Amino acid sequence: MSSLLWVGFGDLGQRTLPQLLDLGYQVTGARRTEAKPDSAAGARLTSGNAQTREAWLQWLAKRPQSIVLTLTPFAYTAEAYQTSYLQPVQTLLTVLAELPDYQPFVFFVSSTSVYGQAEGAWVDENTQPVPDGFSGETMLACEQLLLNSSYSGAILRCSGIYGPGRLRMLESVRTKTVKVRYEWTNRVHADDVARAIVFLIERRQINANMEVYAITDSHPALHADVVTWLAQQLGVEPSVNNMAATMAPAGSKRISNNKIKSVGFTFNFPSYKDGYKNLI
Repeated sequence: MSSLLWVGFGDLGQRTLPQLLDLGYQVTGARRTEAKPDSAAGARLTSGNAQTREAWLQWLAKRPQSIVLTLTPFAYTAEAYQTSYLQPVQTLLTVLAELPDYQPFVFFVSSTSVYGQAEGAWVDENTQPVPDGFSGETMLACEQLLLNSSYSGAILRCSGIYGPGRLRMLESVRTKTVKVRYEWTNRVHADDVARAIVFLIERRQINANMEVYAITDSHPALHADVVTWLAQQLGVEPSVNNMAATMAPAGSKRISNNKIKSVGFTFNFPSYKDGYKNLI
């Protein structure tokens, strides 16, 4: 039976758990605070601070074959990102260096915020990341540590995740509080992220190195178009015309998912229209 340690075991971990159990994985879910047992039936739950050597020594005592990191910050600040992302990755690699006979596969959920491009261009895994803020800079620093390590696995650069419990945009349209932006946006359904994680874990024996994948749906869309479509589905009047004066020229980036599809992954929700239909 394959063993897997999931650090930052929250929404994505719970979505992914049934798939992993069906495939015969023995899953340990670790997080800052104790989780309710009924939220993760079939997994062993534990808690601890991923910044500390002590927590990692405890979690790695049984040498799980795979480690998944879905970390979250406690605030949207540079300090919180350093504490919540970079320090745990640094500590993990420090502890692993003390265990030379142990070579787990490592999977890190990163973000497309590593791309700071803002001219509407297409970007992919071969595009040089140029983050334009502390979140992207921190994610890129974590990625570089893993890419420079000796461990195999995958880095998943996820675009804006939506789905049950992640309905901020949908609710902003419903309540007419949305601020329309004339720029390209990229998004991915949480269930497809969960499926992509399992897909790449199952491919781990094929990956000789740490691979990078963009996890995003197949149809980048202008924010104004998404707002208009959602408003139509909800039967509300969008405020697009009223906000035309505040719209900036089309910018941001369009992210390609060709690499993950080229190795056999298929999206259940290839566009926002597919994904939001079940949420409205």
